[in-house]
Amino acid sequence: MAHAVLGKAYLLALLSCFGEVRTCEGWQTEEWREGLGLAKSHANDALSLFPPERPLKIFGPEHLIYPLRRRRWEDNPTKTCEGRNGFRHWDVVRAMRAGKVVFGCVRSLKARAMTLRTAGDGNFEVSYSKAELLHRPRGPAYVPVW
Repeated sequence: MAHAVLGKAYLLALLSCFGEVRTCEGWQTEEWREGLGLAKSHANDALSLFPPERPLKIFGPEHLIYPLRRRRWEDNPTKTCEGRNGFRHWDVVRAMRAGKVVFGCVRSLKARAMTLRTAGDGNFEVSYSKAELLHRPRGPAYVPVW
């Protein structure tokens, strides 16, 4: 707990170099969000922090951010495959299954299909032929929430 408090103090000190920094509690954010009639989400909580007399312009879709974990696990058969059919772990892909388009990160590569991390499902299985590579991240993977 002490490390978190020190980290928070350090972050606030760094941010204060750029101007005035104000903090609030979670209950305040909830009250402001509900006052604006917004649904509960991280993006709407962030929007509720700004005063209503200064409206924000919102553009683009909301994104999920996945940190890349590249550590090798010994004797884990699902982590031994580097790539299959032109796809690698953590690739951002657009896939189609049952007439539905989804976006996600490659979670695992199997013989006939791959599994994606999506906004709605952490194990969304899709055929290689129904997937299209959009991006191969070198840092965190950003997946749009549609």
